[in-house]
Amino acid sequence: MSISIKYLFDNYCNQSLRLVKIVPMFVLLGSLSFNVIAASKDPINIEADNAKIIEKEGKSVYTGNVLLIQGNTRMRADSVTVFSVSGKLTQITATGRPVRYEDKGRTKGGDISGEANLLEYYTKENRILLLNNAKLTQGRTQFSGNRIEYNTETDVVTAEVSETGSERVQVIIEPEKLIGTQEPEAKP
Repeated sequence: MSISIKYLFDNYCNQSLRLVKIVPMFVLLGSLSFNVIAASKDPINIEADNAKIIEKEGKSVYTGNVLLIQGNTRMRADSVTVFSVSGKLTQITATGRPVRYEDKGRTKGGDISGEANLLEYYTKENRILLLNNAKLTQGRTQFSGNRIEYNTETDVVTAEVSETGSERVQVIIEPEKLIGTQEPEAKP
C-alpha cells in the first residue's frame, strides 16, 4: 500500500488546523471565570463541530451540535455565541430548532427545562429570555408562549403574548398528589 506525500501533508495540515481551532477555545475558556445560566463556580464545557474565537470583539461562536455544560446546567443548540468584556461573560445567545435548556436540582420549585428557537442569557440581570415557540417547565408547572423570561436568581417566570396577539400564553399547573390520599369527589 502506498501513501503519497500529498496525503501525508494534507493529513498533517488537517490535524494542525484542528489544533488551531481547539487551542484558542481552551485559552478563551480558561481566561473566563464566569457563571453560565445558573449561578455556579463549576467550569464551563462547550462541545461543537466548529469554534471561532474573535478575541478583539470578546466573542466566540460555536456551531453544529453545540452542547454547553456547567454543573447541573445543560444547553443544546445549533449555534451558540458567547460575549465577554474584559474576560467576563456578559451574554450568551443560542439558536436552534429548538434550543434546549435544563437545570436540575437547583431550585426549590423543581427542575427547570425550556426550549425555544432563540435563547438569550444576560448575566448581569440573571435573566434568560426564550423567544419564538417558547416553553418552560418549572417543577410541575408548564409555561408556553412566544416570549418567556426566567430570572435565575429569583426563580420568577414571566410569559407574554406574541406581538401580533395571535398566540396566547398558556400555563398548566398540576396540583401535588399526596401518596395514600384520594381525590376529592366532584360535587353535583
